[in-house]
Amino acid sequence: MPSTTPEGRALRALRLNQQFPPWRPLALHLAAIHLALPRASRCRLSGWPEPEAWAQVAVDRRLSAELLARLAFLEQAGDPLARSRAAILRGLQGLELLPPGGLTLRAIQRRAGRYELVLDRLEPEVPRFVRWTLRGVLPVDASEQLDGDLRRELLDLTERPCAVVWTDLTDRGLQLEELVRGEIGPLRPGAGGPWVSAVLSRAAVGRAALSLDDPLVRGLPVPEPGAGFGFSRQRKWAVPIAEKGQARAWLDAVGSRNIVYSYGDAR
Repeated sequence: MPSTTPEGRALRALRLNQQFPPWRPLALHLAAIHLALPRASRCRLSGWPEPEAWAQVAVDRRLSAELLARLAFLEQAGDPLARSRAAILRGLQGLELLPPGGLTLRAIQRRAGRYELVLDRLEPEVPRFVRWTLRGVLPVDASEQLDGDLRRELLDLTERPCAVVWTDLTDRGLQLEELVRGEIGPLRPGAGGPWVSAVLSRAAVGRAALSLDDPLVRGLPVPEPGAGFGFSRQRKWAVPIAEKGQARAWLDAVGSRNIVYSYGDAR
């Protein structure tokens, strides 16, 4: 089901690894919007459906059993509108929608206090679909819970660019090894389907080089010389097969070496 929509096929083609949010729930939620709200409008800047569309299908799915019970009499009587609405509600019942964001912690080297923290910010109301992965020495209590102050601060900190978050956390006294930010989107409209992109930002100790290749962003904060960490930001694309040459030509014209994958129709 995720790959039956253009966005779903593009998300599959992007070959997203675990440093990005899971793409399948996102594709399923988009499939639900295509099913229930095929004319849903889209955000001009992001290319994603407007926030109201994400919320509406989530509400309809949650209330689907109750709504189907109310429609049962009209559906059995042959009312075409009731039948159409019931078919949509039954379709929604079979879909797993986008989960809320969350935070998970995993020990890398428990005695040394080295942990990996993964923070998912899955927020259709923005819209934003981001995964932060942080590795280093973290303040964790005896029950292996993250320090409460840091947990609260992270939500504010992760509103900022990756290089700024690294500096803020190290200024706070954290010993970081690596900080990765993976984001799905935005989308650009194409004649044969959306051009879907994903961008990965990485800050790390020992990564002295600075490597930036994102044609959608200018003026991104980067580490100063001697900051003690390196930084990279790379975007990649999935576009309809017939538009891969067009995408490559555009990227070449703006001096970008972004990877471009392609996707076909649902057949």
